[in-house]
Amino acid sequence: MVTFLVKMVSTTIEFFAMVLLVLSAFRIYFRYALHKVFFIALILSLVSLYVRDFLGQFNYAFLSIFVIEIVLLTLFFRLPILFSFFMCIIANIATAIFEGLATVIGMQMNLTSVQLIQTNLVHFVTWQLVVTAFQVLLILFLQRYKIGFHFTINDSMKKYNFWLSAILILSVFALQVQTLILGDLKYHIAIPIALAIIFLIGIVLSYKHNQKLWKARRERLSKR
Repeated sequence: MVTFLVKMVSTTIEFFAMVLLVLSAFRIYFRYALHKVFFIALILSLVSLYVRDFLGQFNYAFLSIFVIEIVLLTLFFRLPILFSFFMCIIANIATAIFEGLATVIGMQMNLTSVQLIQTNLVHFVTWQLVVTAFQVLLILFLQRYKIGFHFTINDSMKKYNFWLSAILILSVFALQVQTLILGDLKYHIAIPIALAIIFLIGIVLSYKHNQKLWKARRERLSKR
């Protein structure tokens, strides 16, 4: 019972930070909605522990959490479900990268291992707190410099949206590289790196093309 409560608290803290992170990334005001964030985090924590620890369905835990997270964000923050879907993708990618980073750092410093994180309560809680610390640092950065995704027509043309898209692409493939490294498939690392480069080139070309379209539109409007 004590183990369950400790895991629930640490997991809730991590999910709480994850939800705040995605709200910050999309510049959604949450100062007076922290109780909603806590409730979402608590539900996700309970679902995660139930599916993983009680049912032992590790492969289905992510899907369950992902779907419930989409529904809760849609209901509590009155967002379109497709928008919530995209937000949850960002949240889970960021969290997975931080989890992988914390694992790699711990293993490189001979402080922990994947097996210890999975079986030892102290290692598990410490690992989650490190992940949460990474999330909090990113939240503070986003809040400090007011960086985030925008979906309005005018804002979508701004350069930093393309920078954010590039960061998203790099994050996805960084996650893939981490998975390959931890899975002893280092020889396949070249594949996600090559794909990341291709996507980045596509983002740059898209930005230049949109700039030309925006310039042409302004010229047409100025002639009226």
